[in-house]
Amino acid sequence: MTKYYNSMATKDNLAQILPANGCMPDSNRKLQAGMEIREALLEAKQCMGCLHEGILVTTVEGTILESGAAADRILEIPSPELRGTNIRALCTNSDVYDSMFRDATRHVRASNHSMVMSTGGGKRKLVNMSMEQVGDGSEARLVHVFQDCADLQTLEQRL
Repeated sequence: MTKYYNSMATKDNLAQILPANGCMPDSNRKLQAGMEIREALLEAKQCMGCLHEGILVTTVEGTILESGAAADRILEIPSPELRGTNIRALCTNSDVYDSMFRDATRHVRASNHSMVMSTGGGKRKLVNMSMEQVGDGSEARLVHVFQDCADLQTLEQRL
C-alpha cells in the first residue's frame, strides 16, 4: 500500500511526500510543476535585472504580476506599485494595445508597436512594445517587452 505524507511541499521535502513506489499522484505532480515554474521565474527575474528592455508579465486580463528592473526604471513606478495594476491603465492608446492583445492571444508572431504609456508623476513616454502569450487556459500569461524610445534616440545620436 502506498503511503503519503501530509506536509507543505518545498524543494527540500518533496521527496518525503512522494509515495515509496515511485508513482507520483497528480497533486504532487502539480506541486512539483508549480515549484519548477516558480524557480524558472525567479531565475528569469534575476536575469532581467541586467536588461535595458522593460518586461511585464500579466494575466490575460491585464493584471501585472511581475516586472523587471528596467520596466520600473522606464515607467518610473516601483515594482510593488506596478503589481496588481491593469496594464491597460498605463496604455494611453487602447486601440494599439488591443491590436497587440488580439495578435498575442491568437499566437500571431510578435511585432513591435510604438505606443504612449503613462509613467510615475503623471508623465508619458513613447515606447516600442511587443507582446507574446505564454501558456494556455487559466495559466496563460502575457509577456510584454518594451523599450523607451528616448533611449533609442540617444543611442542613434551616439552613432
